[in-house]
Amino acid sequence: MGIIFANEQTIHKMRYLDVLAEHVFFEVPLNGEVDARVSDHTDLSVFITNAVYVAPCIYPSFQEHLSILIDTQPIHYGQLKSLAEKIVCGTQALNKAYPLDIAYNAVKLKNHFFHKLAYTEHEILRGVHCAKIETNQGYTRCSTMVLSEVAIITEDFGLSHIYKDHGYDVLLIEKGHVVLSGYNYGFFGGCGGVIENKLVLNGALKYHPNSKAIQKFVHQLGLSIIELHDDPLLDCGSILYLNT
Repeated sequence: MGIIFANEQTIHKMRYLDVLAEHVFFEVPLNGEVDARVSDHTDLSVFITNAVYVAPCIYPSFQEHLSILIDTQPIHYGQLKSLAEKIVCGTQALNKAYPLDIAYNAVKLKNHFFHKLAYTEHEILRGVHCAKIETNQGYTRCSTMVLSEVAIITEDFGLSHIYKDHGYDVLLIEKGHVVLSGYNYGFFGGCGGVIENKLVLNGALKYHPNSKAIQKFVHQLGLSIIELHDDPLLDCGSILYLNT
């Protein structure tokens, strides 16, 4: 069991399906410093490794929500107290303009940390003790569906080569085919996340032209797939998970 971090709509869908009820659902507060169209995107405000790094602009409301959960969900007291001990407040203000909105949108795999490093939150750089790899794509997490410590899916050609060059198993898929309101398209990495041994997707794979390749790649890793609704994939800013 663990804690699932996502936006309000995604958590509502997960609760409705009642397939992850043993976990704690943590609704990440809106981020008023980034573009309003993506203010509810978890991966612009939170980064999780051994600690949970939180953007300073949402830190007070994040802590307030945690306190409410501790008071109202005694069955999950141990998990929530564990979360409380792992929270690190960031130091950098964000901005609506790229790349000043990407400080938390990084990827940590088994032996490497990937991001556009000049814009990474300083607390994250201090807290992550592994090789740090520069990427041109600042929306590194949005562009990467992390399936395991060693396997990812991406539609970004440059990222795919960086991951492969560092020994990771990569499935490169077509760009687009993911809905993001107000934009031409969203990112596949932003439409879900892995919860224990399940890949949870905000939408149905059948609408993606690479659906069969994605299913095969995911199943070969021993993961099952949960689709939250029968519509095209929706970029919700990633579903993040802390195993407590």
